[in-house]
Amino acid sequence: MRTARFTDRVALVTGSTMGIGLAIAEALHREGARVVLNGRTAERTARAAEELAGDRTDRVLACAGDVADEDAVGRVVDTVLDRWGPPDILVNNAGIPTVGHSERLSLARWQRCLDVNLTGTFLFSRAVGAAMVARGTGGAIVNISSVAGIGGLPYRAAYGATKSAQIGLTSTLAAEWGQHGIRVNAVAPAFIRTPMTEFIVTEAAAADAPTGDWTLAGIEGRTPLGRMGEPGEVADAVLFLASDEATFISGATLPVDGGWTAFGAWHQASRPMPPAHLD
Repeated sequence: MRTARFTDRVALVTGSTMGIGLAIAEALHREGARVVLNGRTAERTARAAEELAGDRTDRVLACAGDVADEDAVGRVVDTVLDRWGPPDILVNNAGIPTVGHSERLSLARWQRCLDVNLTGTFLFSRAVGAAMVARGTGGAIVNISSVAGIGGLPYRAAYGATKSAQIGLTSTLAAEWGQHGIRVNAVAPAFIRTPMTEFIVTEAAAADAPTGDWTLAGIEGRTPLGRMGEPGEVADAVLFLASDEATFISGATLPVDGGWTAFGAWHQASRPMPPAHLD
């Protein structure tokens, strides 16, 4: 088991007070990184940082700020620069789900989803990328996209659009910043067992929300491995892409999806197909 791939490296993880983001922060911390936690509210961010740090408060920094707010992003990055210098690793994890019929989707919900999921990724990448370029020793950026950015998922017009755009942004920044030794990659999780997924499933089961396969049983049945993913499995992929084990990987999007994007048939993936009746 690896325990020190990131000793003394500085890692900033957005949206890291719960779920996948917190799992990534915990994994980086275990492997020696100095970790910057980011959340929207100061109270929640401070609480998550305190729990993560334990007695190593010198290795965890709480920096609250809305990723969609340009000034807030600037303050977060300036705080990190003043404390530890430019991050070696940036993980753009902050995101919000938007589930609903496309013909009923309000402009306000569409815009907020774009602001957080896409603009937030750009703002942090721009600020941290500039610091990495100025330092001149490279760095690694990993964006948390989704299988919704690779193929269409019903009732997720705004969410899918932002996740697809994140993959495009990943490719562009990788091509542009490679000359500075900065690698930019993405991971594309399917349904991961987190509070966000529980929210999505609950909303989909509501009387006036989209229904169909958006149940836990439906999700697991649609996944070839027959289960949902765990946050730590996404964290493992992120740490690989951020590590020196991936020094010639840039511009890639790695599905962490239990075979979701590979599966294109019509029956439930985790159940055997009925035998064919041959003439």
